[in-house]
Amino acid sequence: MKKYIIYFLLILFSVSSAASGQNPDYYIRKDTWIATLIASREAFIKQQQEVSKRFKLNLGSWYSTGFFHAKPGDSFDEKFPPEDDNDLNKKYDNDKYAWEKQTWTDGTIINFPALVNSAVYLQRNINCDRDTSIMAYFGSDDGLKVWLNNIQIINHKIDRGCHPNQDTAYLKLVNGENKLFIKVNNNQGGFAFYFSLFEHDPKDYLWRLIEKDFPQINNLMAISWVQNDNIWDDDWIPGDYSEIAEKYASAVVKVSPEVSEEILKQASGAKSISSIEKINEEYEKVKRGEYIILTPKPSPLPKINGAQVYGIRPGSPFLYRIPATGDRPMEFSAENLPSELHLDTKSGVITGVINKKGEYTVTFTATNKLGIAKKEFKIICGDQIALTPPLGWNSWNCFASSVSDKKIRAAADAMVKSGLVNHGWTYIN
Repeated sequence: MKKYIIYFLLILFSVSSAASGQNPDYYIRKDTWIATLIASREAFIKQQQEVSKRFKLNLGSWYSTGFFHAKPGDSFDEKFPPEDDNDLNKKYDNDKYAWEKQTWTDGTIINFPALVNSAVYLQRNINCDRDTSIMAYFGSDDGLKVWLNNIQIINHKIDRGCHPNQDTAYLKLVNGENKLFIKVNNNQGGFAFYFSLFEHDPKDYLWRLIEKDFPQINNLMAISWVQNDNIWDDDWIPGDYSEIAEKYASAVVKVSPEVSEEILKQASGAKSISSIEKINEEYEKVKRGEYIILTPKPSPLPKINGAQVYGIRPGSPFLYRIPATGDRPMEFSAENLPSELHLDTKSGVITGVINKKGEYTVTFTATNKLGIAKKEFKIICGDQIALTPPLGWNSWNCFASSVSDKKIRAAADAMVKSGLVNHGWTYIN
């Protein structure tokens, strides 16, 4: 059975350091973020080697069986056959379900098929060379039950989405083999599971420390680029950065084959921090070229933007802001505007109520000290609304259930201050 080697003492130290607010002793700050990353990662590698000689914890592969179906609301409480016999060779429900080996990665959310009123069972063996206790971190969508060596250590009946570290438990391990057995149920919607022995992955935690110590925007952008390109994800032989250099070359080959080829020529000689920093500089030049803002700044002359049509139902409040770019102050007018509507000539905001169906062709004018802009605009009052797609910002993924009046007003203020409103951005959801 494939084993995943986890070094418990490093895990414990990384977690306790994060919790206490102190930097771990493998974090070595240097003059640059790359030098800091290299020194710290190589110190961490050395600690791994030293600790592995004294203590090993071997995590076996995950196995799963299911999905078992229940009546609505019963999938957490109902006891399915694996709870009575979880032998890996066992099959259930007339051989319908068997234990299947998985290749899941700890520390990532494992998504299952979104089967309603269902349950899945998971298990793995954990071997260690002495009696000990370690903390484990779980997440689930929805409820979670966990047993270690047939003793239940988590029993959490809940409806929720899955996130890291939602439940924690000490695993009291004995010398030799230990069995971790888990049930996850789903009532409706998403169905997922999370497990890790890290509250904070040491490599991810190291990036956070580096970002804190090198907060300049150019550093943060460079760090973001190398993280997205996975350049520093894998370990390396201390003092040999040739494989890292090859990853730099691969990351830019599509954008700049010439730079990629030049980096490859330098790869075999990348034996020092200064050599890999020079390669990183070439990489950053290419990445910056991808982020050049090509959209020109708006002209100081007045220009009316946005859609050419607006739909409204009879009797509904009318609210429309003429989207215009150009230097302020600016005066607005509207020829042939329905009498029920009012235009604020300073802000360009039109309000009122149209009670009868009809179509109205209006001519907007925007004037500042540099010139005049005109645009025809059609107002259709009838059964058709949203005649152009709403242009704005949906804050759901940001605020979710914590949305408030203050946050919505702040989002609206940001849309005005950024100038997006002058290009037709008017909706906040």
